[in-house]
Amino acid sequence: MSTLTEALAAPHLKRVLAVPGTPPFRFIAYLGLVALLVLAPVQVVAIHRQGERTEARRDAVAVAQRSVVALTTVSAENLDDDISRMMKDATPGFRAQFEKQATAFREGVRQGKVTSKGSVNAAGISSITEKKAVVMVAADGTVSNTVSSGPQERSYRLRVTLKRTDERWLVSGMEFVS
Repeated sequence: MSTLTEALAAPHLKRVLAVPGTPPFRFIAYLGLVALLVLAPVQVVAIHRQGERTEARRDAVAVAQRSVVALTTVSAENLDDDISRMMKDATPGFRAQFEKQATAFREGVRQGKVTSKGSVNAAGISSITEKKAVVMVAADGTVSNTVSSGPQERSYRLRVTLKRTDERWLVSGMEFVS
């Protein structure tokens, strides 16, 4: 028995592998291969779903940030464009809710000659499901108007509620929090 093949073919080794109650090596190898073939797709699906969840979180935060910047960046000269930018990512219900207050908002900005430039400092998911997300946003703004002697720094904390529709996150609610 000079080679490994000859050693494995030896009658005494065959008897050891064929002991009753002990599965042969080949059967165990096949069983392992079948388990691998069954579990590999499950793992691929799990990795894919994790990627989708990560992307959904990232997209929800991006929409919330964009909406807060749109809300905190307005000027009397470009008010209609500013409002359009705010409503770009709004659900029909939130858009209707804003329209109820839009006249007063427009008058206040125009009469006060308000100019505001906002930026987001931080944002993160508070909660998320397949169809709903709540994002907390911390933002700063520099506001000028006819009432103040110069630009004033403001800090904002907002809770932005988003609804998933047609593979897109839309703002369904926004409120200032302390």
